[in-house]
Amino acid sequence: MLNGKPKLKHAKKGDKFPTADLIIEKIIKNYKNKISDIDRYFIVYEDRFLHILESNIEEFEKSETQYHRIIQIKYFKEVIWDRKKRFYKFIE
Repeated sequence: MLNGKPKLKHAKKGDKFPTADLIIEKIIKNYKNKISDIDRYFIVYEDRFLHILESNIEEFEKSETQYHRIIQIKYFKEVIWDRKKRFYKFIE
């Protein structure tokens, strides 16, 4: 990661797609190591009643929303993880 910004990761055929909780765990770890700024990351998730919502990682962690409801993870407005497209950017 250069200056806290995720690098593009091309998954090789047969590689497992990383789960949302793994990506969030890496973001939090980098934040604790002062590599990245956590308030630049946002979680887009599906709520059963309110439909699609977006919040920062700290708010998401405080809520009781389950990880399987996460649709995307964003760095500012750039999507770095997308469940439907099976796309992600590598976070060291």
